[in-house]
Amino acid sequence: MNDNKPYDLEKLNPDKLRLKKRRILFKRFFVATLIIAVISLKLMSLTILTGGAISSLKANNPGQAIQRLFPLKILNIIETYKLYFNKGNALFIKGDYPSAEKNYREAQKSAPKEFLCQITFNLILSIEAQADKAVEDKDYDKAVDRYEEIVAIVKNTKCGFTLSEKEAEGKMKKSAEEGKEKSDKAKQDRNGDKEKVKPNEQKDAKDPTPTDEQQRKLDESNENSSKKRQQREQDRSYSDRKYDAKNW
Repeated sequence: MNDNKPYDLEKLNPDKLRLKKRRILFKRFFVATLIIAVISLKLMSLTILTGGAISSLKANNPGQAIQRLFPLKILNIIETYKLYFNKGNALFIKGDYPSAEKNYREAQKSAPKEFLCQITFNLILSIEAQADKAVEDKDYDKAVDRYEEIVAIVKNTKCGFTLSEKEAEGKMKKSAEEGKEKSDKAKQDRNGDKEKVKPNEQKDAKDPTPTDEQQRKLDESNENSSKKRQQREQDRSYSDRKYDAKNW
């Protein structure tokens, strides 16, 4: 008895064989292809959103920049330093230095070594702005603490080896020197204010009408304060000195 079976000609159909192989390949690589597509879409959206936020900052529209950065908190869970650094810059431009400082500190936590000191320099500027404001408000104790904090940050921060990091390191060292000088000046102002109020001066202060000599000294004091304030504003130029928003 012959056990040989005839060939199934349907199975030898080349078109059907190719279709079957394609289906097998599709099933095997579908998941991988889907993952790659999602990652590509995500990376593209991150670049577009960050680029849009940077454009808003260049147009001096920090509020719009913050809105455009908001989705990145969910989308970009790996490189969060980008979100916090750029958001810090937006808040910096708005003049919200405490919130800018908070975001720069968050950026530091996950930033690679090659970007650390650029972020830290902006952090220093946000602290310096708050310290200068404390001096204007004659809150000298707070000002001294914040200026000395700048010196400590520079001392304890190790920069990367890129050219940008070396440049940032030089700026940080200069800020530390300025912070030390401003701290010493704030201490002098603080001690000078304490010496101004004496018993006989308190008695004179009760007289609502100052003498000509008192008025002249008061005018000179106001003029000097105005000049110092203008000089601080010229020297400060925070936005010109800081590192702009990045799309690393």
